[in-house]
Amino acid sequence: MKTMFQTLDCTIRDGGYINNWDFPLRMVRDIYWRLSRAGVDYVEVGFRDHADDNTPLWRRSPENELQLVKKDIHGAKLSVMVDYGKTTTDDFLPAEDSAIDMIRVAVHKDKVPQALDFCEALQEKGYILSIQLMGYPQYEDHERQDVLRRLESSSLGYVYVADSYGSLLPDEVHSILQPLVALNRFNVGFHAHNNLQLAFANSLEAMKAGARIVDSTLYGMGRGAGNLATETLLSYLQQQNTDKYNVIHALFCVDMYMLGLKKRYDWGYQLPFMLSAVCQCHPSFAREVVEAREYTVDEL
Repeated sequence: MKTMFQTLDCTIRDGGYINNWDFPLRMVRDIYWRLSRAGVDYVEVGFRDHADDNTPLWRRSPENELQLVKKDIHGAKLSVMVDYGKTTTDDFLPAEDSAIDMIRVAVHKDKVPQALDFCEALQEKGYILSIQLMGYPQYEDHERQDVLRRLESSSLGYVYVADSYGSLLPDEVHSILQPLVALNRFNVGFHAHNNLQLAFANSLEAMKAGARIVDSTLYGMGRGAGNLATETLLSYLQQQNTDKYNVIHALFCVDMYMLGLKKRYDWGYQLPFMLSAVCQCHPSFAREVVEAREYTVDEL
């Protein structure tokens, strides 16, 4: 069933690439509470990896910690992300016993059929499920058609397109999302990256194309060039719906936490990430090549 437009903040999950998921529980609780008051619908607090206790906390997102995040706070729904193949259905309690509301399964194109089966199995435990189609703008046409055929019979709540390399231009967004929207079986989501400083513009185009949920992070915190900034998105949405949204609470988080993190860590638009978008390659590879200082700009 389709929903009204929603927002998902994934600061703790996506921002964890920057600081190795080193967010104190108190900070996570405060961000969760304030984003809930700001009108955010989902807060994604980390990954759920099948890993040992040496793995960073929010890379594992154990159930007991998630319960503490939510304790005495009636706020946004909680989400976690799974990299397909790194966990099993046994790593999740029945939904009624869990603090998790939605599970998002990130998958590359060669594993989509298996990931859809995995999503169906998790749905049977009572969770809201979303599949995150990584690198979808780079799919060949026949690959997109294959995914569309498989999704025609899907009962997923959400299907996400991730602009993994941040290479999309606004006039390309509609043609990529519209076939998914036209299936009219699930809520289409969009996850933008800011390699070309187009995360906001592309997200607005995604909304126009029929996307029902958009990702963002506080101050754009995230790997490489980062993401659409939550405070920017909420400022725009507040102009459309002053009853639901209040950006002040998100701005408080930026002032309280993100400005200090930005001084300590490095994220946002940079030359390597712009090149990774133009050349459609992974931002980590682009950064390594640029920082090696072995090539001229034209060779790059």
